[in-house]
Amino acid sequence: MRRRVGRQADWVWREKGKKLFLALCFIAHARADGPVGGIPFTLSQDLSPLPSQESDGKDAVMSIYRRGGVVDSEANKWHSPHECDLGDQADPKACLGKDRGCMWTTVTSRDPLKRVQDVNSYCLPCELDKNPIPCWNIGAWVGGRQVTDCKMSCNHHETILQPQYACIDDSGFISQSQCFDRAARSGSKCMYMEYKDPKGKNRASCAPCELEGSGTWTCPKIGGEFPIQGAKLKSCINQCDVICAGRLIARPQWRHRLHHHHSSLQACLTAQRRQIRCLMHLFLSSQHPQSTPRAS
Repeated sequence: MRRRVGRQADWVWREKGKKLFLALCFIAHARADGPVGGIPFTLSQDLSPLPSQESDGKDAVMSIYRRGGVVDSEANKWHSPHECDLGDQADPKACLGKDRGCMWTTVTSRDPLKRVQDVNSYCLPCELDKNPIPCWNIGAWVGGRQVTDCKMSCNHHETILQPQYACIDDSGFISQSQCFDRAARSGSKCMYMEYKDPKGKNRASCAPCELEGSGTWTCPKIGGEFPIQGAKLKSCINQCDVICAGRLIARPQWRHRLHHHHSSLQACLTAQRRQIRCLMHLFLSSQHPQSTPRAS
């Protein structure tokens, strides 16, 4: 009987030890998953709506940061960036006439298989969190479409110049310095052209002379019909033209200079060859001296 009682007592203590061990493991696991702040429980609740500007200003403890808004100092009114959202066919007057700063941009597709290209206009904020948002330059490619126009009502009027495509300007009123300044600021190479339009007025345009994946090209033929139908090309300056690219083509006033330098180079090479032959002769003579006959 004593042995049975002892075995039952041992079994009871073993079960109690297992339960205590499991309880300690559970407590340790619960503590490990607890919040960093030390709170023994977590509570999830939905976000409450933001308080008004008046109640937020009166509460010194609560501070709320509204992202992307613009405060009108005169009317003391907050303007959301969503005020610029006017869909994919935004009207330029409605966009640029907003109380907050917005920019109006137009993009079009360039699908050669379509007779009518897809044209969309968007109204976007040109300032968020007091950070200026610039316009893409005309001719840039964004999302597979080309930018044809971009205007804004913000005071900064900043633009992004996309390399190579920053050279595109077919307004007809661009100077050579403005064209090459685009090339310098965007790290591109541009081509400046002056032409007469079909009405006989002088016009100018700027275009890239190289594109990644397409290569480079030279100026069109002077006097030809370019860049529009009925126009006549007067002059062209191409930054992609490299001097001495391939066969050298000398101007008439340089030919006598080139001939003089060529003659001097040939004379120098001839003198060097004679000197080398003389040195080789002396070296061979020292290696194989010839015996001179004695006088009898």
